[in-house]
Amino acid sequence: MCKALYLATDVPILPTDRDDPTSVFFVRELEWRERRVRVQFSKPELRHLGAHTGCSCGFMYDAEDPATLEEAQLARRSVEELRRFLTRQVEGAREVELYHCWEGDEDEPAKHHVDITTEQFAGSSFRLQERALYRVRLVSNRGHS
Repeated sequence: MCKALYLATDVPILPTDRDDPTSVFFVRELEWRERRVRVQFSKPELRHLGAHTGCSCGFMYDAEDPATLEEAQLARRSVEELRRFLTRQVEGAREVELYHCWEGDEDEPAKHHVDITTEQFAGSSFRLQERALYRVRLVSNRGHS
């Protein structure tokens, strides 16, 4: 079973090329079984975000316990590309929403509601909480409504 990371925005986002073997990040349309994730979001445009693993499992790394050096480097690159992508999205839309869960738990209620900035998608370790709904903003937008 894989983890899934879903994005919700106010503006449409084009899918990226998933078949590029050098890609460490992709955006795709939701599959029919994933559409139930809509209950998590307040924004209308939904997409699935994937990492170098072909699913969302690759959006995590731990400096103290890397599986292999190559895997840790790929995971860091995936998270870095995710951060860049989210930065571009929040610059245009000011805020996006993410829901992170195991595949099959798309309509399970969020256990965590987290406000986060794009700068937090970095560091010596990175991991998203399970069944967490994230509201992502730029640091420069804090304090603005």
